Amino acid sequence: MSRTGKGIINEFFYSELMLNVIKKIRNYKKEDIIFTKKNYKNMLQDRKLEEKKVIEDLLSLKGVKHIESEKVTHLGEKETRYKVYAVYSNSRGRFYSITFNKHLKIISTYRIGRKTLNRWRKKLKEEKK
Repeated sequence: MSRTGKGIINEFFYSELMLNVIKKIRNYKKEDIIFTKKNYKNMLQDRKLEEKKVIEDLLSLKGVKHIESEKVTHLGEKETRYKVYAVYSNSRGRFYSITFNKHLKIISTYRIGRKTLNRWRKKLKEEKK
């Protein structure tokens, strides 16, 4: 087990990618988090999310169950984006698309419902086989 500042992480349950991303996220403060969309406030309002709540949940890593990485070319530069899936109950969850540099950038976020969570769980079970 290792301590990463805000709590104890049991390394047995997390992949190496998850541990690295969790440690990176814990290095940021609320002031270091930015949304990349120009009209992100409208996006959050349409998706029935609050900016303050999104930032708090991401920093607390509440309910994080799975993290994927993908290489993307954006404005001619290659960057690594991380898909963070947080599950709060059998019928509620949240998805974050984030990237790191001097700021933690939230590219997109949306709520996940029961049907999407069930599809996502099936996909993960198939990947483990």
